[in-house]
Amino acid sequence: MCDIQAIDVFEHGPIVEERDEYKLDTGGLQRGFNFNPDRMVIQRNRMHYNHGFAAVRAMKSCPDVTDIFYFEMKIAKLGASHPYCTCSIGISSGPIFTLHKPVGWCKGTFGYHGDDGKIFEQTGRGVQYGPIMKEGDVVGCGLNFIQKTIFFTHNGRMLGNAFHVIPDHPIYPSFSVRDKGEAIAVNLGCFPFRFDIDSYTSTLERRGLPSVFGRIGQQADRIHDEEVRPKPSWPSKLSKRESSTFCVIGHDGLTVEHMGNAPDRGFCAVRTSTPCPTDVTVYYFEMSITAVSDAHEHCECSIGLSSSQFDTTHPVGWDRGTYGYHGDDGHKFGERGFGEPYANRMLKGDVIGCGVNFSTQEIFYTKNGEFIGPAFDVLPDSPFYPSFSVRLKGEKITINFGRSPFRFNIDEYASIFKPVESDSTSSSSASDTDTEESIVEEESENRGMNLDGLFAHMRAMGEEMNRQEEERRRSEVERKRREEEERRRSEEENRRRRNEVENRRREEEARRRIEEERTRREEEGRRIREEREKDRKMAEMSKTIDELKAKLESALVMPDLNTVSDEELKAIFERGEKVKRKMRMENKCLRV
Repeated sequence: MCDIQAIDVFEHGPIVEERDEYKLDTGGLQRGFNFNPDRMVIQRNRMHYNHGFAAVRAMKSCPDVTDIFYFEMKIAKLGASHPYCTCSIGISSGPIFTLHKPVGWCKGTFGYHGDDGKIFEQTGRGVQYGPIMKEGDVVGCGLNFIQKTIFFTHNGRMLGNAFHVIPDHPIYPSFSVRDKGEAIAVNLGCFPFRFDIDSYTSTLERRGLPSVFGRIGQQADRIHDEEVRPKPSWPSKLSKRESSTFCVIGHDGLTVEHMGNAPDRGFCAVRTSTPCPTDVTVYYFEMSITAVSDAHEHCECSIGLSSSQFDTTHPVGWDRGTYGYHGDDGHKFGERGFGEPYANRMLKGDVIGCGVNFSTQEIFYTKNGEFIGPAFDVLPDSPFYPSFSVRLKGEKITINFGRSPFRFNIDEYASIFKPVESDSTSSSSASDTDTEESIVEEESENRGMNLDGLFAHMRAMGEEMNRQEEERRRSEVERKRREEEERRRSEEENRRRRNEVENRRREEEARRRIEEERTRREEEGRRIREEREKDRKMAEMSKTIDELKAKLESALVMPDLNTVSDEELKAIFERGEKVKRKMRMENKCLRV
């Protein structure tokens, strides 16, 4: 048995009676775990098989007629093996609940883990989300059934939406622990919450969203005293059925991207499957332009409203029952194919908002958080839907139905038209009648003052938009002038470089020709010198031959043999042989 008490952990007494609805279901708990008598604290006392995980959930499911549900857990004690908490918190659905795996690993479970700060959606692969959990931390989990989101808190601070899907009922608050000695205390509504859930629901009310906070074991606990009603359906994502086949809708239903090759004029339109609510003063949504086509700097998308008759091959505003603001020319289109000037074109990064004012029966638009003004003084036939379109390949838009803060201060705008509460108790006396008349007059005066202030704000915004448009035009002219000057300078620089290259080429060609001519002349002079030398040598050789011939002839004169001795005859023959050898040598040289 665990000796840790929930009242000691949460430091405040219970705000409601401790009933079974606020306790954990420990009937199927594995061995190796202890829980305290009130079944609000669970502690791991030894390791077990399968990584030591063990999970537990509440005895009762979340109320099925509510808009907001929230619960918390506090890390009462850390385990012996880690300096952080290895527990998890989340929800599980359906009758089957796996006891030996953490919340988020199994089908139908969504959890936030304390050992790594990751969130897990029905699988063992997590996504980084928040901080790790330590001893004394208070971690909460909330379900927003209107926006179909699951969020978590850490020590009273909102961490943001973790999942954009909610499983089917029944849904149970679920927890898991792992490390030996680790203990957590669960608060399912019996104790005060660390997170300010009332402020959260009030923020939703100011946005025109329902804010019914339900507790386990109750039908619903409304902030305002009124009968419980079924939760209404609000637009939260785009409909893949009501969309063109040439655009891609993200898995979260909030992004649209044009894929190209669309027929006709290339338009791809999409709308929500859920119509706009009509029981609020102002309904509002926004569109962010995250990417544009490479061929244009502006976005040819549109945003607006459409009735149930919707053509996915036309932009919003061309067909009957549709009203839209187009980004390619800044015109507004109301049930026809030609528009009227309304605002500036849409560029990448712009945030365009569309709102419906049911008090004045008007459709208005905003751009980058600034009020543009009323566009149409008529509303489509109910039901009507938020609608969008893209035209060029690569265009991508992201839709915000209220899951994240709006760029435009819709709360301030809606407060101008919010009805002033008055005493509903009627009386037949004259004094009560005078009081009611004075209240009506005061309301009218307040409404007139608010409208005057709004119109003054609208005029100021119009003047500001005109000034910005004029500045944009001047900057555009200056930009074009600078581009033309830069282009002219670039052309002159290119022309100068081409001339320099041509001059260098011509100089190189002249040097090459001069060098070739010099080489040719040197070769010609050398050839002439060689011929002259050859002629000189030939002349010398001819002279030598003539001399040799003369010597030979003189040598071949036969002397008188009777008067010549043998020695002289022998010498004559030897000279003759020498002359022959020398002539042969000369002939060889001549041939060579």
